[in-house]
Amino acid sequence: MKKIVILVLTSALFILSCNKNKTELTHKIEGVTLDSRAIAYPEIKNVSLLLEEKKLEGGVFNGSFVEIKTITSDDFGRFSFSFDKRNTLEYRLTATKENYFPYVQALDPSLIKPGLTYDKNVNLIPQGWLESEIINEEPLDEFDEVTFKLLNANFNCDCCTNAESTFIGTNVNETSLCMVYGNKWIKYLTIVNRTGTPAITTVDSIYCSSFDTTKVEIHY
Repeated sequence: MKKIVILVLTSALFILSCNKNKTELTHKIEGVTLDSRAIAYPEIKNVSLLLEEKKLEGGVFNGSFVEIKTITSDDFGRFSFSFDKRNTLEYRLTATKENYFPYVQALDPSLIKPGLTYDKNVNLIPQGWLESEIINEEPLDEFDEVTFKLLNANFNCDCCTNAESTFIGTNVNETSLCMVYGNKWIKYLTIVNRTGTPAITTVDSIYCSSFDTTKVEIHY
């Protein structure tokens, strides 16, 4: 009977020891996916999260990122990566969801320690669209000139910048559409020049809601 008890205790201790060793060799990254510009309820569900690494393999540095795991945040925006300890030089976390700008963040391996949970929230920026319409409604002559410039917009395309755009003539009718940060006030500048009159400079702003198209009209 004593032998049986000793055997059971030994087995239990062995299992606990194995589980402890496994825990000590496991990395864990947890967090919540959030809308960084949300007015309320910032948690975002169903965000795709990709964890990659650059590592040493057989003593040779692999310069490319290799996928470790891809997961999806739950209905409350929560996510959790769990993976075995490895010889990693750099981690990279990428989060994507429709109507949000992609999130890409490098993670320092020295901060992700075996047996401990590394907390990392992911703040995604929502997309909005700004349509600019510039029309010369009261043409005077061929020297009519208007300058338009966005002052603080953030873009995700090369076609849109905060540089000045100048249009000359009587038949100006220009429209452009740019992707910008949602839930943000966008400031803009207009300068109208006509023959024989002082230049009219205007600085104004317009609120661009997330997931929607906002239109700014410059009719002069």
